[in-house]
Amino acid sequence: MSTRIESYRRDVRGFALPLDYTYRIQLPHRPGSLARVAGTIAEGEGLIGDVNTISVGRVASVREITLEVRDRDHAEHIVGMLNTLPGVEVLWARDRALLRHEGGKLTIESTRPVRTVQ
Repeated sequence: MSTRIESYRRDVRGFALPLDYTYRIQLPHRPGSLARVAGTIAEGEGLIGDVNTISVGRVASVREITLEVRDRDHAEHIVGMLNTLPGVEVLWARDRALLRHEGGKLTIESTRPVRTVQ
């Protein structure tokens, strides 16, 4: 599947453009946890774009981290690396472009009130 994605996403030099993936990650709420996650992402050659805090608890926090990755296989490889960290769990990882289309982009609304079914 990554080959198909790459074939549509080429820059003028013919190199595949990177994909943006958003990862929702639960991690321990302790000093250094986010740094370990960021270090693992760097080790896996992912490039961090955004980090958003979804929730913070006494024991764990949930963050959404958007990464630039080469392709779907690369995105899945980083999931595997993150899941090896103690106390860290990747809850989901999705292509950011597909996330924007969730729920649809179009709506159908009547321009006039409907008074009868005929």
